[in-house]
Amino acid sequence: MGETRIELKHLLEDLRDAYPWSEDEIVVTELIANALDSKASRLAFTVDVAAQTLALADDGRGMTAKGLKSYHDIAATTKTRGRGIGFAGVGSKLALLSADHVVTETRHGRYHRATRWCLETPRRAPWHYVPPRGLVPGPTGTAVTIAFRDRGSPLLKASFVERTIQEHFQALLLPQMGEILRIAYPKGVAISVNGRPVPPPETGDLADRTVLWVRAPGVRRLAGYGFVGRAPAPLADALTGIAVSAYGKTIKRGWEWLGITPRNPATVTGLVEVPQLVELLNTSKSDFLKDSRNLPRYYRLRKGIQAAVEPVLKSMGELAAPPPARDREAGDFGRRFERVLDGLLADFPELSPLLGRRLAGRPGADAGEGAPEEVRLELGEAAAAESAGPPEKASEPPVPPPPGGPDEVAASARRSRRPTMKIVFADEPDREEMARLEEDTIVVNRKHPAWSQARGTGDADYHVAVCIAWVLAEYLPPEKPPRRFIDRFLARWGDTGG
Repeated sequence: MGETRIELKHLLEDLRDAYPWSEDEIVVTELIANALDSKASRLAFTVDVAAQTLALADDGRGMTAKGLKSYHDIAATTKTRGRGIGFAGVGSKLALLSADHVVTETRHGRYHRATRWCLETPRRAPWHYVPPRGLVPGPTGTAVTIAFRDRGSPLLKASFVERTIQEHFQALLLPQMGEILRIAYPKGVAISVNGRPVPPPETGDLADRTVLWVRAPGVRRLAGYGFVGRAPAPLADALTGIAVSAYGKTIKRGWEWLGITPRNPATVTGLVEVPQLVELLNTSKSDFLKDSRNLPRYYRLRKGIQAAVEPVLKSMGELAAPPPARDREAGDFGRRFERVLDGLLADFPELSPLLGRRLAGRPGADAGEGAPEEVRLELGEAAAAESAGPPEKASEPPVPPPPGGPDEVAASARRSRRPTMKIVFADEPDREEMARLEEDTIVVNRKHPAWSQARGTGDADYHVAVCIAWVLAEYLPPEKPPRRFIDRFLARWGDTGG
């Protein structure tokens, strides 16, 4: 028998609050993610309303004796960031908040054990071994059974479980995405609820459905694959916009994250699978890391998705109208901002991805240099390490070669070098920040008291300069003090007529 005696309930609640979804969604999503991380190819949910249980059985690798004990340590984080889409058995752990108990059965070689676990008090979560019930479908795997006190739990509704799977793992349900996902799941993935395969989400007949091939700027190798389509009527909120997934798990959906908005955003949908984004997931695997080390890679891949989506929206007549007036109001600041940064990027190259620039004389400065002639899928190191089979097979094209040859790739790379950072103003009285970075845009808060003071004294342009410098300084590595960058930025701002 084991037991952990700290403020467990508060720890679980803090863990739950790190996600942008409901507790019930997190439980389903994390149960699937952890099963996939264990190399499962068959995932079977069973909802038993009479018994008030939700169970998931998979054919993954199962747990060793040491792994099973660690699984019951609520404070443990056993996964390495960037090597999977789940987070340390969080699905089972968060289920303790609303469950009467959780039974976990696992098989790994000759090791076959089961445990019963519950949150007895806010400080006590005892568990003990129980006889296995034979719920693991094969020689290896894990089966988690959650028994609920409340018969009204959404997790006791097969429709809720199915809908959550469709929303968070759409790529796994679409046959056309199977080839690219074989990099992560060579045996494929099948998910069922009460014996019925989960179908893809219903989008109706999509007009203008177009396949997307995604390359990072200046790289010939394929980084991702997906589609964009337009529905005849507004779609459900869960399907509106472009979704980006890593290893089949949807990380973001909508238009704001992509920085593009079509004329009729409620009728356009799409999905892009980019395997190497798995390395850029945050701890809860619900967003991307944007620190000074990972920001360049995130922006590089995001620009590749933008470059693939924009021509499709243009062909549909869906490119949005010109930017609103607030963008034009900041146009002079934006041009001056770029002149200032031109003289600073040599000393602060970490900021170049914010402008979509590569620096001459630095690795990767030549967009096409060293890239293989054939189109290949670009995987990160961690993604390649997780893939099955020889590395050379993992990088072969999983989808039909995209149109266009090296000349088109080079032209695309040249187009991608134009600066993309924007400066805009917004009325945000509920925010304390003077300014913030939102994807590729610095948003200056006109409702901040300092802005009103600056406008009243004629110092608005200097206030904007301080805001820009302060925001950008957050994206520098620790060895480069923010004050040094801010001093240099403001000095150049003055020299350029700011």
